[in-house]
Amino acid sequence: KSRYFLGVAREQKVSLESALSAYSQALSAIDQAPVNLAALSEYRTWAARLLGRICTLQSKQGHTSTLATANAALISYRAWARIWNGDSSVRTTSPSYSLGPYDISNKDVWGMYYNFLSFVLGTDLVYTSSNESPLAFQNSDHTINDLPKMRLRQRTELKQVEAAYESLLLYKTKFPQASQSNEEVERWADSVIANWSILCGPRWRDIDLGEGGKAAVGRSTLDILYRAATKTFHSTSILRHLFSVHASLAEFDLAIKAFDSYTEITSRAKSRAEKTGHNEPGLDGDDLVVLTAAQAIGVLCRYGSQAEGEKAIEVAKRRQPDKAATDAEISTGALISAESSVAAYRAIGESQANFARLTHDPAQRSEFREKAIKSLRKAAELSPNGNL
Repeated sequence: KSRYFLGVAREQKVSLESALSAYSQALSAIDQAPVNLAALSEYRTWAARLLGRICTLQSKQGHTSTLATANAALISYRAWARIWNGDSSVRTTSPSYSLGPYDISNKDVWGMYYNFLSFVLGTDLVYTSSNESPLAFQNSDHTINDLPKMRLRQRTELKQVEAAYESLLLYKTKFPQASQSNEEVERWADSVIANWSILCGPRWRDIDLGEGGKAAVGRSTLDILYRAATKTFHSTSILRHLFSVHASLAEFDLAIKAFDSYTEITSRAKSRAEKTGHNEPGLDGDDLVVLTAAQAIGVLCRYGSQAEGEKAIEVAKRRQPDKAATDAEISTGALISAESSVAAYRAIGESQANFARLTHDPAQRSEFREKAIKSLRKAAELSPNGNL
């Protein structure tokens, strides 16, 4: 308690570095607290307040700048989690003290904890079995047999923090009005998808992820997205993520349903924006809409039959870039990016080539083959390196 107030005073009058030093002097006492003391609510309250300040200051100062600071941050987050997990009732209720200007809610600390673990996931850091130095750089000393154990520990901690933060976030978030968006929930979904793309990417293997491997990670990600959708109103970003994950799991019907809903919402919102002159909150920009449509065309062409091929042509027609708009975009960057223009023309060409392969009409086959060649050449012309 004394270290907490000393740290707050130093934050006010000295510097953040001095305050962090004052707070950190209490860490050893927290680690070595006897069981009977650690069980007391008063002790837990002040320990949580102090650890919350440590986590906040480390986050502000860039706790990921070096291996030493990353280790210090993880140790602090784990200590804070042990305090809160000592009593399961505090996971979905407010702390027993009123939050002041130097206090942070348990939801926000869980959020910082998850963001930190997400950072670690995207680096070459690996987990060790040491409590003093829980992170290390991956090197040749870590054999192929050691890596799955390290990553399984990492995946387990990420899942635990993910579940803790999600439960508090959804518990404390109300369903928005039609004119509002829950940006925190959408940022959460974006973070989950970013981690999913790493865990299900080439760097991680099924053996690194435990039971179920990448398929289980995909299923868990879908569950999170659907729960997040219950706290948002027609979130285009969540629908876009649902399309991506369903497609990765070869659930193409569900993926295209998500894409159809996504297209309907974005098209209607854009029409309203053209009439009112005001964009709706949380709506995807033109770049994301075009890139998502290009991905959907790819799914329809690769895994569909005649009906899906015709649908790909329909989607491509709706996303056909206007030449004047494309030229304006290239010169000013005001509309869609060059990357989106390339993706659009490439997807259009893919849909046309696919339809030429599927159609039984020789005239249509020749017509769509020529269209495909023109579209793909246009994509190559717009590509910065001149190829696809």
